[in-house]
Amino acid sequence: EPLVTRTHYSQSQPPQVSQRQCERPKDPEHGSVQCRLLNDKYTCTGECETGYKFPDGRETYILDCSKHTGQWTPYRNFPDCVGSYGGGGYSQSASQRGTRSTAYSQASSSGSGSYSHSYSHSSSGRGSRTGQGCSQLKSPNYGSKHCSMTNGQWTCTATCNPGYEFPDGNRQAILSCHDREGQWTPKSNFDDCRRGHGQETCGQPKPPMYGTHYCSMSNGQ
Repeated sequence: EPLVTRTHYSQSQPPQVSQRQCERPKDPEHGSVQCRLLNDKYTCTGECETGYKFPDGRETYILDCSKHTGQWTPYRNFPDCVGSYGGGGYSQSASQRGTRSTAYSQASSSGSGSYSHSYSHSSSGRGSRTGQGCSQLKSPNYGSKHCSMTNGQWTCTATCNPGYEFPDGNRQAILSCHDREGQWTPKSNFDDCRRGHGQETCGQPKPPMYGTHYCSMSNGQ
């Protein structure tokens, strides 16, 4: 009687690659965000409204996130768009503006030909800021500030009005913060300017009757 040999075949399933959620970046102040998925990467483009630009002068920014890491590069969120005057330019905390959180997840199985995509969005008027990001600095009393950002690194310079100075005697102070750390250094905010020692401010003279006047200053004079 012939011998029949049976051979069992087993088909191994391809290893599953863990998927991580890419949380959608928030819309910048005076701007909008559009996102798309291409292969295993999300790409979000931030664009400023007419008359506004990002602090480094660009009108658009692009952030990428891999589904395998769930991390956005080159940084987590878009900076806020600022007007031509160059002021502001910060991500306010969620307690000031509310929170918006959007998460994407995607799963596909080539063996069964199935494909699923889910999208979730949550919004609330209160909460804490997600991620890091640099908080907004206030301008010092009797002074002004100007901020700029390059590759996620914020630099803010505050200048006291003529006749005023910071407690250390200087008229200028500089603070820096990176979006990844979310902490300003060397201190968390600017000190207020105060009247300089031995300095008096000049009151503005009244214009002459039936005429005008013009004032200028050089080196405090």
